[in-house]
Amino acid sequence: MKKLLILIAIIALGIGGYFYKDQIKDYVGNISDKSGEKTNKELILREFPTKEVEVFELGEDVVTLNFSKSGTSSSESSVYVTPEVAGRISDIKVSIGDDVEKGDTLLVLGDSLSTDIADLQLNTAQNTLNLAVYSQDLTEVAGNQAYYSAQIGVDSAKKAYTSAVQTKNDTIDLFEIQIESAEIGIDSVEEAYEDAEEMLEDAEDALEDLEDELDDLEDTLDPGSPEIIALEKAIEQAENIVEQAESVEESTENALEQAELSIDQVEATYYSQINQLNTAIKQSYNQYLLALNQAESAKTGAELQNAGVSTQVVQANSGKESAELNVSGQKVKAPISGKIAQIQAEEGNMTAPGQVLLKIESTGDLTIKTSVNTSEAELINLEDKVKITANNKDYEGEIVSISPTPNEVTKKIDIEIEVDDSEGLSAGSFVKVHFVSTPTNQIYIPLNSILISDGKKLAKTVLDNNTILCKPIETGQIIGDYIEVLSGLDGDEQIISSITSFLEDGEKVAPVK
Repeated sequence: MKKLLILIAIIALGIGGYFYKDQIKDYVGNISDKSGEKTNKELILREFPTKEVEVFELGEDVVTLNFSKSGTSSSESSVYVTPEVAGRISDIKVSIGDDVEKGDTLLVLGDSLSTDIADLQLNTAQNTLNLAVYSQDLTEVAGNQAYYSAQIGVDSAKKAYTSAVQTKNDTIDLFEIQIESAEIGIDSVEEAYEDAEEMLEDAEDALEDLEDELDDLEDTLDPGSPEIIALEKAIEQAENIVEQAESVEESTENALEQAELSIDQVEATYYSQINQLNTAIKQSYNQYLLALNQAESAKTGAELQNAGVSTQVVQANSGKESAELNVSGQKVKAPISGKIAQIQAEEGNMTAPGQVLLKIESTGDLTIKTSVNTSEAELINLEDKVKITANNKDYEGEIVSISPTPNEVTKKIDIEIEVDDSEGLSAGSFVKVHFVSTPTNQIYIPLNSILISDGKKLAKTVLDNNTILCKPIETGQIIGDYIEVLSGLDGDEQIISSITSFLEDGEKVAPVK
């Protein structure tokens, strides 16, 4: 006890010294001034260390709000099982409490006139379908053959057209060769003709010169003189040469006329052939177009026939499916997975469509229903993940529905949660739903950072110069270890997260995270 009193006294002296350090400093200064004594000793006042304080930084430190609500689990659905066809119940395959999967056979109908008729209708529908399919196959083969034959005609007509065009092109090429050869021949004949004309002119000039010379000699010499006799022989020879030259000229002229006539004949033959070939090309092209139309008609006809028999197949298949439904209806199957809750059927009894035979309660995905305050509803969103606790086991769920308005009775917002894997969780169980939220639009600060003074709520903030400034605030809801601030803070302050009454406005502190 004595040690405790001494400890309290020491703490009190320390606190008193802290709060009255300025007064002590002034008092000591006054004493020094009054004494007027100067000594080598100086009074050293001990400065208290700056207090370290934990701070919470708005806008940077993440606020994670945790709150829990009670809820109940309910099955996704429960259904009453009724038959689709009439018949006698021949076999019940389940008992109350059995777990069944969707599609499992629950009971079987049979041993009745209606089920026998359904079996007969199915057999007839199957035969009709088989016949329709066989007819469809035959029609498809016949249509393909007709189209194939028409396509062969198209190919043949196309080849004929292509051949006619090629023949015309070959004829043009041959004509050009013949014309070129004839023109070369004409050039040669024209050169020979020109040579013959020059030779004739030369011979005539020579004859004329000789005759002139003879006339001159006859004036001076006797007719029987050797010179005149020689000159007369030369003139005779020159006349023979002129005759030969005239003959050559005439021959080359005839050859030239013959060559020109030959070109005219070639051109006449060419134009006649081209006209015939153009007619052949036009006819073959028309045959090609006709073959194309015939192929298209064959294709269209085959498609129409196929469409007709396909309709018959569809109708036959529909009849078969309808008959299968009647037969399959003899097996009453589970529409959902779940647990057999009721059985209202007995083997041997007749039943009809719409008569309730069994009840199944779903044990698949369960829905959790709970409610939150309107302010809490602002912190959650659709598709948020939540944790669900029941029977000391945790489950994961997802928010699938948030009521837009409060419940008229409870004045709260109803929430529905879908459980991913509900194995071990049964319908009607009481559960605990744990919500986790990180608010973005609201300001939340640690609950223990609020200071109440003179009925006002204060938040002690740390300014940039590390001094304290108390800001009055208005608060909202408390969620977990945090409280909502409605007004008074800007959203970027540093707030002392652990409040102590020994901190005042303007006091220097050392913030730590």
